[in-house]
Amino acid sequence: MRSRYRGRRSGAQRSAQPERTRVWEEYLEVLLYFKRFPPGAREAPQPLAMQIEPYTPHHRDAVIHLSLRAWAPVFDSLQKAMDLEVYREFYPNWRASQQKASALRCYEVQ
Repeated sequence: MRSRYRGRRSGAQRSAQPERTRVWEEYLEVLLYFKRFPPGAREAPQPLAMQIEPYTPHHRDAVIHLSLRAWAPVFDSLQKAMDLEVYREFYPNWRASQQKASALRCYEVQ
């Protein structure tokens, strides 16, 4: 028998909802896993090897680039949180000042 009230669910239908949600979440996890690691692959790809070495002057450009990439999300969130005019007053060109600060720090380390 149909309910007169559209959108309302019976008790059995309501209790089945969390179970459906859990099943869908598990299904999506499996799909994402197979997207990352196709069935033909023997094993999961290994992460790139990391090598830590002391700073030398030829690293300078890479360090500055890394610094700018690391600070970009911080300044983006500050810009969103602050009034635009205030942000521009405090940080007129944060990239140039950050690049200068990183270069100065690299010079000091030498």
